[in-house]
Amino acid sequence: MKQGLSPNPSVSSKKGRSDIFLIVYSLSGGLFLLIVPWTKWWGRNIFLYFIPLLRVVFLNNFFRGATSTLGLFLLALGIVELMKVYYPPKS
Repeated sequence: MKQGLSPNPSVSSKKGRSDIFLIVYSLSGGLFLLIVPWTKWWGRNIFLYFIPLLRVVFLNNFFRGATSTLGLFLLALGIVELMKVYYPPKS
């Protein structure tokens, strides 16, 4: 048996599923947070109408930029994890 391979296939398949989930979550969440703050949907939130302080904060361009930056970090995380799946580190 090669070193580094798990003899239990269910362990490796569970890890593979969690890797795929992390990649999909990071890429989709990152893309969402990168784009949506700059669309009209961002201001059409029910909470913004009932809580005026949230409206001031959420419609601030600095807050939108910070949210988009978080989206960029999530996209980068997704790309790094995707590269780990396709090009696993050599041991």
